[in-house]
Amino acid sequence: MTEEQRLEPGAAAQLALNTLTAQIQVLIASTSGSTKLQAESLQTLLVSNMQMITEASNDQVDDYNAICDVLECRDKELQKAQDEAVRLAKELRNLQAGRAEDEKKVRAIMAEHEQVKNQRDNYKRDADETGKLRAEVKRLKNQAANHVDAQAKKDAQLATANQTIQRLRSRLGPTAEAVRSCLEMMRFTRNAMIFEGVATEQTIEHNGEQFHIYRRPGNVASGFKPMNTDQQVSRAHQFYFRVETNSGYHCDVVPLANGDAAAAKHKALPVAVKKHLVSLFNDETMFDRDKLVLRSDALSERLNEIEATIVPLDALLQGLDRQLITQGVVSHSRVNASKHNKRRAA
Repeated sequence: MTEEQRLEPGAAAQLALNTLTAQIQVLIASTSGSTKLQAESLQTLLVSNMQMITEASNDQVDDYNAICDVLECRDKELQKAQDEAVRLAKELRNLQAGRAEDEKKVRAIMAEHEQVKNQRDNYKRDADETGKLRAEVKRLKNQAANHVDAQAKKDAQLATANQTIQRLRSRLGPTAEAVRSCLEMMRFTRNAMIFEGVATEQTIEHNGEQFHIYRRPGNVASGFKPMNTDQQVSRAHQFYFRVETNSGYHCDVVPLANGDAAAAKHKALPVAVKKHLVSLFNDETMFDRDKLVLRSDALSERLNEIEATIVPLDALLQGLDRQLITQGVVSHSRVNASKHNKRRAA
């Protein structure tokens, strides 16, 4: 029986009752006596029982329909709850996105606040220094006014002025040392940038292996000793070559006093590469900084800034040294001399 032909329980019971009643009536008509009476009693009993079954099934159908109505209400409530959950999830995502944007703004505000605080501190320091200078100027003015009073006061003020001069000299000495240390650090940084950032000057291929050549500044005579040779290194050259290969092998090649070249190596340097390096050593002995090429434009720009800063620092240091020597404060500074020797390029 298909979905459209399905009967309700009451209708099915009534159909079954009609069929059985018809059969019993045929039996009653064809019998007599006690058999007929039993058949009629059976018909009455069947009708009453079928009515009871029909009523019970109808009650169950009513209960089922009521449950279906409740389920439909629950489905509607569930659908409504799901729609509300979708709406709340969307609202939550919007709130989270807004919170992330707010946090970004807060971080920006905090960063700006930190910068403003730094500016405030800088201005405060400037104000403090200005206040000190004003107090010093006022004191000097008072001293100058007192010079007119008496020679004795002038002598006392002269002694005070001499003390002030000594104090200024004591301040000037550390300033000169600070400038000297700064100049040494700038030179050290410049050499470090050259050594670490210099680009490949040439690449030579030999038997499938690439030899990358770097020209590096340095006093060969003081920075190198003879390597696996009895010959002396050149005392004229101010540069040497760093050779690196694509197989991970590298060595420093330095010129020798006899016009040859030697390398600190773990395996033999190819003749073609060594011959080419010897020819480059023979071409010149000084390291030309104008031909210096670094690995990136940023390094080149920073090196130019350092070079430009070294010149005025050197002039300032010379001026301070002249003032200190003239005023008899120091004859020659040896502060950080050992550190300077360690930082200076080979």
